[in-house]
Amino acid sequence: MFFGGIYALGKVVAGSATAAPIQVSALTPAASEAARKAEELRCKVPDFAIAMGHEKLWKLHNNCK
Repeated sequence: MFFGGIYALGKVVAGSATAAPIQVSALTPAASEAARKAEELRCKVPDFAIAMGHEKLWKLHNNCK
């Protein structure tokens, strides 16, 4: 019974070959502009990090360029 459950779980996790792939639509120019602005705000280094001299470290930890 245990091995049957593992086999069934493997089928669920692996998915089926006939399943339709997920389609990702292209971003519209307005949406890409909004995403760019949101990324800018997310990557703005806070004043306390700048005051401590950790600007580069903060960007590294937040995956910013």
